[in-house]
Amino acid sequence: MEVMECVNSISVFPEIGVLFEGIAYHGNEVRMFNIRQNAIVYSVDCALITIIVFWDNRQNPACLAKLIENRKL
Repeated sequence: MEVMECVNSISVFPEIGVLFEGIAYHGNEVRMFNIRQNAIVYSVDCALITIIVFWDNRQNPACLAKLIENRKL
């Protein structure tokens, strides 16, 4: 239930997440919204919000950047 509440919050307020500096997804900024030790990583393109990955914040952030880069393909 908590994840769906966060997704709903993102849909109403897309800029609620923290900007992931230096990373873009299909030319759009990437944001992170934290849920306890996890995060929803997403991008916003006009009215379209794309969830890129659900991320465990205990992992290496450099791996997250690589993962986002690989998802662009």
